[in-house]
Amino acid sequence: MVEQKSVHEPGAQLLSAQDAIQDAERLRALLLRNRQQAKREVQLRVQFTVIIEAVDQLEADELRLLAQRLEERLAGMQH
Repeated sequence: MVEQKSVHEPGAQLLSAQDAIQDAERLRALLLRNRQQAKREVQLRVQFTVIIEAVDQLEADELRLLAQRLEERLAGMQH
């Protein structure tokens, strides 16, 4: 039996697993590149679910790096 899939936005294309992995890799590369460029910030308009799916693809070391970055970002917002 084939599972019925859907998306939140009817006009949106459902990504394949490979596309989601590639998006996660591009996001990771962008985050690392931005961090290395004198902490310049780039605003991205990405659906939250895409970010969550990308995070699910990260390895333990990458998750630790992301957690560290999130902690730094949250600490910066508190000042």
